[in-house]
Amino acid sequence: MKYKFIKSRTQIERELNNLWDNEILYKFVFGSDYVKKRELEIMECIPTREQESLRDKARIYWFLKNV
Repeated sequence: MKYKFIKSRTQIERELNNLWDNEILYKFVFGSDYVKKRELEIMECIPTREQESLRDKARIYWFLKNV
């Protein structure tokens, strides 16, 4: 199962949106570092140089969706 962690960008964005929608709850239950660690786990199949830009783009779309 070498490729079980490969995800599409759409799936990654969906998982990030779910994480950010529940960010306050996760911080309360699991602590403040949980969200950052979970973001890295979600995007582990993306090369490191692309992770930051994908996370920033997804965060902008998430913010605009919720305004």
